[in-house]
Amino acid sequence: MMKDKVITEALKYPLSKILKSIGSEIDQIANNKLLEHQVNTYKRSLYVKTILYRSEPVNLMDIYYPIKLEDTESIKGTTKIVTIVNGEDLFKQNNCITITGSAGSGKSMLLKYLFVKIADEKKKIPVKIELRYLEKYEGSFEGYIKTLFSFSKIAKEEKFSDRLLESGAFVFLLDGFDELNAITRYKVIKEIDFFIEKFSNNKYVITTRPYVNIELLPLFKNLSVKRLDNNDIYKFIEQQLPNQEGELLSDKIISSLKTNDNKFDTFLQNPLLLSMFILTFQSYSTLPSQRHLFYSQVIETLFNSHDSLSKLGYERERESGLSREEFNTVLNVFSFLTIFENKLIFNKTYFRKQLVKIKKRFPSLKFSNDKLLNDLLIALCLINKEGLDYSFVHKSIQEYFAAEYIASLGKDNKEKVYEKLYELFINENQELNIGLVNYISILIELDYENVYNLLIFKVFDFIISGQENIKKVIESKQEENKSKIVINHIFVLNQIFCDLFEFKEQKRIKKSYGKIYKLVKFEGITDKTNEGGSISLKISIDDSYGDKLEKLLIQEKSRIQEVIKQKIISENGVLDLI
Repeated sequence: MMKDKVITEALKYPLSKILKSIGSEIDQIANNKLLEHQVNTYKRSLYVKTILYRSEPVNLMDIYYPIKLEDTESIKGTTKIVTIVNGEDLFKQNNCITITGSAGSGKSMLLKYLFVKIADEKKKIPVKIELRYLEKYEGSFEGYIKTLFSFSKIAKEEKFSDRLLESGAFVFLLDGFDELNAITRYKVIKEIDFFIEKFSNNKYVITTRPYVNIELLPLFKNLSVKRLDNNDIYKFIEQQLPNQEGELLSDKIISSLKTNDNKFDTFLQNPLLLSMFILTFQSYSTLPSQRHLFYSQVIETLFNSHDSLSKLGYERERESGLSREEFNTVLNVFSFLTIFENKLIFNKTYFRKQLVKIKKRFPSLKFSNDKLLNDLLIALCLINKEGLDYSFVHKSIQEYFAAEYIASLGKDNKEKVYEKLYELFINENQELNIGLVNYISILIELDYENVYNLLIFKVFDFIISGQENIKKVIESKQEENKSKIVINHIFVLNQIFCDLFEFKEQKRIKKSYGKIYKLVKFEGITDKTNEGGSISLKISIDDSYGDKLEKLLIQEKSRIQEVIKQKIISENGVLDLI
């Protein structure tokens, strides 16, 4: 592992260069919080744990497979593919980039790769920010940056920080805009735009799931993560298993995929899910047809084979003494509570408080909180720790456990839970919460009848009722209202629409909805946020848009109701046999 001194010297070079250019003393910054932050971030970016390498950090450069980005705006009607090898590759056309992609598509890993590459090139100073930490920060985005680096402590000059930021020496890597709640997003998007306008010489990258406002910033070039194709899948597998033992396993996996003609357009085009498939291959060499079965296989593998691929036969001892079923109960309830509290990151105090609540309601569960946490961190590797913060290895694992809990409830309790879930999915500002879409899609598999009858059909009604207001707002001069309703009722709906249906039906529904979405003509943006105004949208919607969307929703509702009806008939038919 690279020593801190070597990393510090490498990171100090561009800092020293820029400090000389603005007439400040190098010694001022040599030991300040900025350099300390850079060193820590470099180490966290270069040495990573993944679902395949869970017990010990692995060098990112040994396992990283470069994901491809799509630029659909480069030439009308065509898609340009962007591959990131060096730090400068991303900024050939624009200094401000958004990267959109679904859960597990590799956005965060790409930013870690970029941080290391940019730092190693010694031309710019990379700064990686996880935007979710702004959730609890009461100040502005600019204030957060300056507080993070403690600029006030490293210079006698009052405007030192502004001069440093105006130099153009920085590359800001802003990860996870979609993890902010809706209220915070509206605030942060304006503050980021103001910061970029003020310090426009720097370069900026923002990652997010699609259609959560940030793509509408006029200075940004929008790129999306390209799903892995067959060749990418084979190369990704080989990259994850570089040693001799791994090569034997990768050959087996690739041979199996070619022989069994697995459907790559389902799970394997996503890097996270592909990694999970590699993990489970030795026990489950065939892909299941549904995601919840796939997650179940992953969890089972983690319980039965508790170490990385480098030690396939080694099983770590569990300290808590809980059985597989008892672990499942704790994780189901804990995940359920954290989803409803929007807790993606939690500290040890929060974790302990939740465990106390769980043990109070399940008296048969007896365990030490700290030993359980150690099991989740070390033996099972379901939880990651970074500094004082904990999180699941991936949000989708947390969502799976939470969905399992809802599916296990009785009918009366499900009614209560789905009512609360509806209030989370469509908040008090009548905005769709895109962060819950993957969670709901897992529930569709686990609790089909109830999730439609108690939640999604109500969402259909909300979408239909909203169409009446869209045209009025579009024709009005209320620019802020226009922006919000277009974002929430058209752009967000376009992103989540297919996820409201069973996976096997999504391709057909996407085709039908695509024809309706073409009736929306997006013509341009005017940004007035720095003048105290808002982002103005020029958009036209065909008069038939609302009627056709309503017709499609009613048709799909009738189809789903028929599926549920036939399921009940089949169940009753089986009962008649006994």
